[in-house]
Amino acid sequence: MHCKVAAFFHLKPPEGAPTPKWMARRALKNAGQCDPQAYGSLRPLYEAVLSGKLPQYYFSELKRFKSYSDALPSEGLVGEWHPDYPFMKCRGNTIICISLALQATADEGLIKSECVLNAIERYRAQDWGFHKGKHISRTTPEEIKLINDTLDIVIGYLEREYNLP
Repeated sequence: MHCKVAAFFHLKPPEGAPTPKWMARRALKNAGQCDPQAYGSLRPLYEAVLSGKLPQYYFSELKRFKSYSDALPSEGLVGEWHPDYPFMKCRGNTIICISLALQATADEGLIKSECVLNAIERYRAQDWGFHKGKHISRTTPEEIKLINDTLDIVIGYLEREYNLP
C-alpha cells in the first residue's frame, strides 16, 4: 500500500524497494535534458526498469565485467601501455563499478538468496589493495579470485532464478 501511495505522490520509495517506473522516466527525461553523455550511459539501465528487464540488464553487465582481463601488472600501476587496458579487473574503477552493480542487484530485490547476499557483502567488505595508502599498491591474485568467485555466484544465481541464457 505504501508503494502505491508513494508512486501516486511521486515520493521516494521505501528503503529496499525496487526503483519505481516513474523515477526511471524522470531520470531519463532529466538526463536527456542535461548531459547527452550521462543520458547515453543511464539509458540502458532505466529502459530496463521501464521494460521490466532489470535481471537481464544486470546479468549482462556482470557478464561483461566477468569478461575483463585477470592480468596483473608486473610493476607499477596499470595504464594505457597495457594491451587489456581499460578492461582489467585489477583497476580500482572496475572493482568499484562491480561493487555498485552487485549492490544494485540486492537493492532492486533481484537477489533473494541469503548465501548470494552474503557473497555480495563479503565482496563489498573487502579491504582492497588498490587503495592502501599513498604508495603504489596493487590488486592481488587473491582479490582477482574473489572478484571472479563473486561474479560467478551472482551471475549463476541470476541465470537460474530468471532463466537467462
